[in-house]
Amino acid sequence: MAGGLLLAYEYDKFKETFPAAKFKSFTDAMDKIQNIKEPEEIALLRGASEVTDAGQAACKELDSWVGLTETQLGGVADQAMRNSGSDWAWTITRGQEIGSGFRTWYSWGGCTPATIKIIQPRDCVLVDLHSMVQLYYGDLSHNYFVGNATPEQRELGEAFTEACYALKDAYQAGTKYRDVMKIVTDKVQKRGYGSYLFFGLGHGIGCCGSEAYPIVVDGEPWGNMTLEPDMVEIMAIVLNKPGVGGMRLEAPLWIKKKGNEVLLKIPFEPQVIPA
Repeated sequence: MAGGLLLAYEYDKFKETFPAAKFKSFTDAMDKIQNIKEPEEIALLRGASEVTDAGQAACKELDSWVGLTETQLGGVADQAMRNSGSDWAWTITRGQEIGSGFRTWYSWGGCTPATIKIIQPRDCVLVDLHSMVQLYYGDLSHNYFVGNATPEQRELGEAFTEACYALKDAYQAGTKYRDVMKIVTDKVQKRGYGSYLFFGLGHGIGCCGSEAYPIVVDGEPWGNMTLEPDMVEIMAIVLNKPGVGGMRLEAPLWIKKKGNEVLLKIPFEPQVIPA
């Protein structure tokens, strides 16, 4: 359920039951409360991340992806995650997001619900998986080359990987979101990929209904926000070059008083699937 959502029926029933009551939104305050995680919440987010790792592992165990549709690959991941304890696959993203070939390189392609497109040799494939364990979310996007990558795809992968590590290093307590944006944007621009970088570099994660706040951008209202200890943020990079391929990182990162910890086991580097 989206945070702050009140159905018209519910509103009418409240007014009927409590005719003198006045209504005031508590969404902003609730967002701030949920932004700092309790130890038990971090444990649940770690468990949800282990489930998405299991989904990626199940996909990699297949002999080949060539000839599979994106929806079939998403189904393999979904079954593995359900078997590992996932309760739900997020309706907001239409389940698991799988993009292959030209579907990975859409400009501003921040969400890629799976389709019946058939995966081909030399496709870039992004596998963006979502889990929920006891109402806490997991979100993991990883990237693959099907068979031998082209030189342009390898170069894109190198620029993407550099940006991922720069983003992780930038996520430190006391750092403003706009400074995170600058650090990573400067790194990508030096590589010549500045025009291919998505405008946001992360979003919140937590209990069901608390998946967006806050978004890492350099503009208002979030640009002046500061990373704080015990926040868990989905560090995110989308780097799409039309005609070559597109790559997406989404990985939960626990901000500590000193340093941070990725709650996943899978590496940032794109991996190769036999063609």
